Amino acid sequence: MPLIEEDLNSLGDSRRVAEKRLEQNVRKLSKNPTIQKLFNDFLEEYKNLDHMEKINNENLSTINYYMPHHGVFKPDSTSTKLRVVFNASSPTTTGKSLNDVLLSGKINEDVFNIMLRFRKLQIVLIVDQLFAKFLLIPPKETCSESSGKQKRRKNQLLTD
Repeated sequence: MPLIEEDLNSLGDSRRVAEKRLEQNVRKLSKNPTIQKLFNDFLEEYKNLDHMEKINNENLSTINYYMPHHGVFKPDSTSTKLRVVFNASSPTTTGKSLNDVLLSGKINEDVFNIMLRFRKLQIVLIVDQLFAKFLLIPPKETCSESSGKQKRRKNQLLTD
């Protein structure tokens, strides 16, 4: 979703909250190696799919939003036992969250208008994007970190 440019500058610091939640997540994951492996596998898959990459502090823009995330474990699930949830509602030091600066409104046009346009064309193609690609955040404005005892690496989300 597009961002409200004038509100983007009102985002405060989110790094401390994200790091605190990451520490809580690491402690929780360390108590259950099975869930920790699933979580680390998810992060590895995100890297392999080019949805995030390692970043350097020197390459950060002036506006950064560190998005807290955590795993939701459902052992009875037949498809995905662990689902990772990114929390864009987490407030920054100014009290604003990433969700607060996203432009909200209609995502899809009315079906009636779409159907009217169909009549004008001989060939019509319909496509559907992956759910993971619906949020349009410039890559330099998002960050994720791996969990575990290894040295912390900062990773940049690349989904768009």
